[in-house]
Amino acid sequence: MHKQIAVVALLLVLIHPLILLPAGYPWQMLLPGPAVPPAIRLGILAVLATVLLIVLSVWRKGLRIPYEVWQITHGMLAIAVLALAALHILGAGRYSQMLPMRVAVVLYLALLILLFFYFRIARPLRSLWRPWRVVENRAELGRSPSGSARGPRAKPRRMGPIVGQSAPASDRRRKHRPLRSAGECPD
Repeated sequence: MHKQIAVVALLLVLIHPLILLPAGYPWQMLLPGPAVPPAIRLGILAVLATVLLIVLSVWRKGLRIPYEVWQITHGMLAIAVLALAALHILGAGRYSQMLPMRVAVVLYLALLILLFFYFRIARPLRSLWRPWRVVENRAELGRSPSGSARGPRAKPRRMGPIVGQSAPASDRRRKHRPLRSAGECPD
């Protein structure tokens, strides 16, 4: 669903300048050149970054980009798209010159910065101070151990294979998950 929303958003962004052409904007503003105002250049860069973001997301496996590398580039490109689009909005349009619109754009950006700070900095740091602790580790058939873990303010729970030993704040995904009890199995 996330990819489909991104594609629809890109289509709306691509339609945006086409709607402005009948309103009197010259088509030359869509081409890079010295006559193009900086705010329009920022909008063009935002569109190009959005296209790159979607291409890397849709064809990540085909391009053989490792998940960890893709995750970092996806986050950086998303931040670049938002920053470039916000600067384009604040610098280009008549509607963004009105105080309520400027306030809305600035509040929107502030909210995005706060969300980024919380999910990428504060929450991982907090998890470093409150780590999960493995309380049991059993050998199972095959080469997959299972066990149980206790986290902050949590009851012990059965865990599936614990493969990675990465820190909670790293971008690497830990490959353990709660197992279903025998009553929940669809067999």
